[in-house]
Amino acid sequence: MRDSRVRGMSRCVPGLLAGTGPKTPYELKQLVAESIGHFWTFPHSQLYSEPARLATGGFVEEEREEGGRRRRRFAIAEPGKTALREWLAAVGAEFPEVRDPALLKLFFGPLTAPGNIVALARRHRDAHRKLLEQFTAAAEPLRGTAAAIVRFGIAFEQASVEFWQSIAADPPAGPHIDSQRSVPVGYLVGALAMWDTVTTACHITVPPDRARTRNRR
Repeated sequence: MRDSRVRGMSRCVPGLLAGTGPKTPYELKQLVAESIGHFWTFPHSQLYSEPARLATGGFVEEEREEGGRRRRRFAIAEPGKTALREWLAAVGAEFPEVRDPALLKLFFGPLTAPGNIVALARRHRDAHRKLLEQFTAAAEPLRGTAAAIVRFGIAFEQASVEFWQSIAADPPAGPHIDSQRSVPVGYLVGALAMWDTVTTACHITVPPDRARTRNRR
């Protein structure tokens, strides 16, 4: 969405309202927990403040109950539909930001005992196995874009299990920074291998400029 008043979180609220109809903030919270909350995390308290902010900007409309608990219910307005369509139609390389504490510990692995890295790898391998089981169990009844998202989750968890299993079996040694490069080589190779597994399983095409950059390495 291009309007300066529309932030990242604001893409979620109009999208949910457009897809499921008018909702109270509490109903939005429940809906997020059952859907996009599995891959798009944010403080759920924002679901109580963001709809009102969007209503002030004219992107959603607010109705308040006359009696009882006087709950507020929000529906997407025409400007919100327009902004949502513009954002969905925009083509851009919006790659995810990775902040993984386990990878950070792996990067600094040479500063601790090898056994700690093995324990770290086994713990995260097992955690990703459990998530893989959950995604696999959830995949069968789903259709459409929800099924595609779960397929990505399955591919990612499979790649994560394989990655951490390889670390547990053969923990990397040596300096964590190559003196000739500004990038941690071991992490870079591992991350690219994991991403290749995910993109292949999910039939994702890597943009040509990204592919050329990786090939030069």
